[in-house]
Amino acid sequence: AEIRTQPGYEPPFRVVKRRVIDEREGNESQFEATVFVKIKGQKDLVIATGSGRGPICSLEIALRKALVPHFPSIKEVIGIYCVTHT
Repeated sequence: AEIRTQPGYEPPFRVVKRRVIDEREGNESQFEATVFVKIKGQKDLVIATGSGRGPICSLEIALRKALVPHFPSIKEVIGIYCVTHT
């Protein structure tokens, strides 16, 4: 059975808040993301920022900065992106 569906399961972390800023100058865009993460067993929120070539990339960088010190195996996780344009 899926562990997350078990009674009493608490996730090891949760994103409490996130923010992405898109700064444009001419044809250039720079994205910056900030994440506020609650780590199970930690009193304070972890806050991290990341910059990247798009909003998803920026969020991934920020989330990794927040989580890797607490969950080192996340370094090995590879993000796969699906891009759709409508």
